Amino acid sequence: MVDGEPYSDIAGASRHSKKHRNGFQRLLADIEGGHFGGEVLLLWENSRGSRREGEWMHLIQSCQEADIKIWVESEGRLYDCSVDRDRWDLLEDAIDSAKEASKISKRAIRAAAANAAAGRPHGPTPFGYRREYDPATGNFVGQFMHPENAELIVELFNRLRKGHSLRSIASDWKTRGILNGRGAPFSAQHLRSLALNPAYMGVRVHDRDRHPTSKKRSAGATEVAAEWPKIIDKELYLTVQDALNAPDRVTTRGGRARHTFSMIIRCGVCGGPVKVVDAGRRYSCHQSGCVRMLRPDVDEFVKDVILRFLASPDVFEALRAPAADSGAELAAVREQLAEARHLLAELADAVADKSISVVLAGRSESKIQGRVDALERRERELTAPTALAGLIDPGPDVAVRWKEATLETQRAVARLLLVPEIVGQARINPSPRPGRQLRDPVQVEERVSFRRLVDGRLVDVSALTIAADDHEERASQ
Repeated sequence: MVDGEPYSDIAGASRHSKKHRNGFQRLLADIEGGHFGGEVLLLWENSRGSRREGEWMHLIQSCQEADIKIWVESEGRLYDCSVDRDRWDLLEDAIDSAKEASKISKRAIRAAAANAAAGRPHGPTPFGYRREYDPATGNFVGQFMHPENAELIVELFNRLRKGHSLRSIASDWKTRGILNGRGAPFSAQHLRSLALNPAYMGVRVHDRDRHPTSKKRSAGATEVAAEWPKIIDKELYLTVQDALNAPDRVTTRGGRARHTFSMIIRCGVCGGPVKVVDAGRRYSCHQSGCVRMLRPDVDEFVKDVILRFLASPDVFEALRAPAADSGAELAAVREQLAEARHLLAELADAVADKSISVVLAGRSESKIQGRVDALERRERELTAPTALAGLIDPGPDVAVRWKEATLETQRAVARLLLVPEIVGQARINPSPRPGRQLRDPVQVEERVSFRRLVDGRLVDVSALTIAADDHEERASQ
């Protein structure tokens, strides 16, 4: 202790507390190291020493060896640890405190489980809701939508569905003076935690085994219908989860994209993404520089392919009228996908701790990865209609809506459509004439292809073929 400065110990002294008691550990270190600097240790009550019998014994023994007495303010009593009676009284109090802490913990666990089963709220009030209490008795009445903040939650989810980045939303809300419950501007990380909260779709999660610092649910987590009203529907919530958890979404770079198709169009040689270089003038393979091509021509052509696709009446009807049972199938696909991904993670851990050979792991991985790929394709097929409807409406005048859309929305549409199951994965291929990557007389239609899923196989379809198919379709109409 320095100049009489008290030891702060905000964490619980109970053995059920999961927080580290930094102040308590510093106190022990000072006593045992001879740096305590006093003759008496003052406690507000004996339970603050510890509700863990072992910790109490350690503290008492340390004080006895350092000839430090203990004053308990709530009792108005001074304990001398070298006196048997005082020492036993302190230990008896420690046992009583540990017993009481155990009872409190069991009651809290039972109450939390009962609240969870009934769908009642627990913990801090989520932003967007308010809680009412009976003014006479103080009893909890219910959790209801906040008249203003609920609209902000709706705005958050709708903007995320349209492809807005968390950073851009946080910046916009800061400019508008929107503050969180603590009176501070929202950060991108805080907005992400809001968007991941299932409470907004009316679901109560009970997960007593999850560590407070962990962002992942434990295996024993359960979900029940909440008694409070939902702010958004399940469909919108799941669509946003797909967007936030998409492998190609880099949340740490939110808001920095400057070009519609950068890192979305792929290299026709290595399959990696292409980036924009030379002050936006050209594309180059991000990984190895396999291909290079002037950007404006590529962007214009890929955009035209997307708009022709969205303007097609057949596509319009197909995307606006998904199968009636897609909801049930989507839930089943996502469950299977989660299990398959978990198997891959377990396989990687097994290789790391050498409990399985690399050869055997390689054989298993290819099969599991194939299943993951197939499930991901089916998931995209089932979610595409809903996701697209939230981004841009297909139809004959879709070009107008595309022009009015933000860059983030355009990129979100491109990420959704430029996949093998829908339009096809756009790829820039090398020039057929070596050394003529940039100023090649070969037209962009001959160098840009689309990798599509045809009859269960991935095949490269030339842009010229796509253009011919579109022309033939228009002629038949």
